[in-house]
Amino acid sequence: DKSADIKLSYFPINGSACLARMLLHYGKLPFTNNIIPYDKWKQIKPSVEFQFLPQLEVNGSTYSQSQAIYVYLARMIGNLMGKDFEEEYKILSLINCTNDINPIAYKILFPKGPEEKKPESIKRAEEALAVKLGVMYQEIEKRYVNNGAGKYYLKELSLADFWLVCNVGVAMFGKLKHIAEEPIRKIAPELSKLVDSLMKEEP
Repeated sequence: DKSADIKLSYFPINGSACLARMLLHYGKLPFTNNIIPYDKWKQIKPSVEFQFLPQLEVNGSTYSQSQAIYVYLARMIGNLMGKDFEEEYKILSLINCTNDINPIAYKILFPKGPEEKKPESIKRAEEALAVKLGVMYQEIEKRYVNNGAGKYYLKELSLADFWLVCNVGVAMFGKLKHIAEEPIRKIAPELSKLVDSLMKEEP
């Protein structure tokens, strides 16, 4: 609904809001991109549902939990959740596959305290992340090939493709490039071609 009053609140980074912002732009849904400064978060946190960001507000109603927000926006836009419940399962399974990887990535990207900031601690985290990413890429590659290895992850554009750009694409070309790009091109050549193609498309 392009007349909806939409506000998305998150920190001044892409992070978990990347996919939501991309969906809003793709759906041509005007929204307020409410940036929460880090130094204000402690003050604001008690008023935020579940005390986590991102938080989406639509016509006065509040929606939280990033993956639930992605699905909500995909349904609002329409035709992004697959043609049947089997494809919907494939999408939901994909967007949930980083749950055990994200905490390791955060230790590399946002180390807390002197122990996590030690070079040896970061190196251990990078090695652990590389192993996890290898397993994940291999499985996504297998699924993509089984789906037909076409222009999109499934037969048509879906939430899965936006997720691939915001997660695999950002890993390949962002701050984790030194860990992620070589493994994905080696372990998942077809998937890497898909991500390269999706990164070139207009949102």
